[in-house]
Amino acid sequence: MVGNPLKLLFLVGMASLHCNAQASEASLRRMEREVTARLTFEILWHDLPQGLVIPGSRPVKLGLYLTARSLFYCSHDLSACAQYRLEAGQIGQRVRSVACNPARPPCDQTRDDTVAVRSFSKQSEPAADLPIGPGPRSIGGLSPDSPGILWTMTATLGNRTEIIAKYKRMRPAALSSLTEWIQRTHGAAGYKSITISCFEPSDPVVHLFGDRPEKGPIVFSVFWDKEREEWVFAGMLYQTDDRGRIAQLKAVVEAVSCETVRFK
Repeated sequence: MVGNPLKLLFLVGMASLHCNAQASEASLRRMEREVTARLTFEILWHDLPQGLVIPGSRPVKLGLYLTARSLFYCSHDLSACAQYRLEAGQIGQRVRSVACNPARPPCDQTRDDTVAVRSFSKQSEPAADLPIGPGPRSIGGLSPDSPGILWTMTATLGNRTEIIAKYKRMRPAALSSLTEWIQRTHGAAGYKSITISCFEPSDPVVHLFGDRPEKGPIVFSVFWDKEREEWVFAGMLYQTDDRGRIAQLKAVVEAVSCETVRFK
């Protein structure tokens, strides 16, 4: 016996809407985890957005605004606003940041993080002037002229001691491939050893410290290039560069060391 085709079409449509809503919700939760991981990374490596106050173990609230090109946040609890470029749907490089100061824009007229982040985003993207549309939307479906997605989240970041302890417990799945790459590409470069810091899969780069007896210490960073399927240099600091910054990064690498590659 064949059912009512209109009723079946209605049920299929409702199921599709429910699945899309669940997908959108899952995408937002994933983005929240990325935001938390990025803030934790920035605290660990002394790479803080302008004005950011490390909150310790207390939960903090953030207002988030997502467009096709960027992710923005403002947080009175963190005293900071920041903008990040989106790369393949994930948080990429930080573009800019400002202090979230009650006496200055974008946080001077309100204690509402969502109002503040909208004001902050309008300074960068014309699309941020468009009204926020109702209902959930898939992150992957945002077009360049989309009004974007505005929401709030709560994060617990921890203090530096807690973050260091968390990183020390990590054993990244990609550690073996990075170790093999270092052994293959740096064996004849005058290194006595290269120490690899532990890292999250979502971290933008992995920091390493190189002990070079003849040329002096070096700190460099690498990342996994998904298109080329190999590790790639992101930047480096030599002995002739900022020695204070080298010493600071070396201390963090050693504090959260995952592996040390030694050369004969």
